[in-house]
Amino acid sequence: MLQAPSSSNSGLNQGNVAPDGPPNETQPYEGLDAAAQEEIKELARTLTSQSSLLSQEKRITGTGDPNTLTAASSSSSSRSIFASDIKGVNPILLDVNDPDYDETLDPRSENFSSVRWVRNMAQICENDSDFYKPFSLGCAWKDLSASGDSADITYQGTFGNMPIKYLKMSWRCISRRLFHRTHGKSEDNDSGFQILKPMDGCINPGELLVVLGRPGAGCTTLLKSISVNTHGFKISPDTIITYNGFSNKEIKNHYRGEVVYNAESDIHIPHLTVFQTLYTVARLKTPRNRIKGVDRD
Repeated sequence: MLQAPSSSNSGLNQGNVAPDGPPNETQPYEGLDAAAQEEIKELARTLTSQSSLLSQEKRITGTGDPNTLTAASSSSSSRSIFASDIKGVNPILLDVNDPDYDETLDPRSENFSSVRWVRNMAQICENDSDFYKPFSLGCAWKDLSASGDSADITYQGTFGNMPIKYLKMSWRCISRRLFHRTHGKSEDNDSGFQILKPMDGCINPGELLVVLGRPGAGCTTLLKSISVNTHGFKISPDTIITYNGFSNKEIKNHYRGEVVYNAESDIHIPHLTVFQTLYTVARLKTPRNRIKGVDRD
């Protein structure tokens, strides 16, 4: 779910994006600059052109994507599609003759605003949550501690070392019971090695948590703990983890696909930058529900 950036790709880079290919050159990311705004404008032009062609095809042949909505088929939606007093209007279906037409959302206008177009597209998804199903999830934990097997007790049992192994297990069991009686609380620490000491934390929706530490410090254990992937170690019963009101057991049983741990396996093409990797993933991503007027391709 969350992972720290590697030292080789610790910075984000932005490339000069070709229309039909990956970035060919990289440069420092400078936010929504002129080049990024031009890319957004080109995307808006492409979506608008595709919508116009599909609308003509549907009117002539009577076929087309059922998710496509034409301005002629719905006068009520096209009448106020660019109304400035309505938040989250569909900018794909154009009607220049509309009195409420907003030229800042029209990519063919000189007054087109890339920032407003992006915000408007995001508002569309928020206004129709039943159709687009947007969601966000935060995580908070209290007294998070984890324990596991230490290196000196994970050796393979043989005829010669089995007596020593059983003696160590018996000593740990006796020590644990004495600890429980002395402190009056439970601590599930079968191996005697504590990976994470009790800690508190909170991640709000939309935030990024970067965990830094030397090998063996418990960075991976922390990420696995908050992503409900505790195979190989145990979390203390005193630990409380909640995901916007959902417990870790509810997430594991009913929402397993919503909280995912991405292993930090260093399997990548080393000469690719972070931006090039994310750019390729974004191009391969397909939305579940498309905005009306946009075809599947």
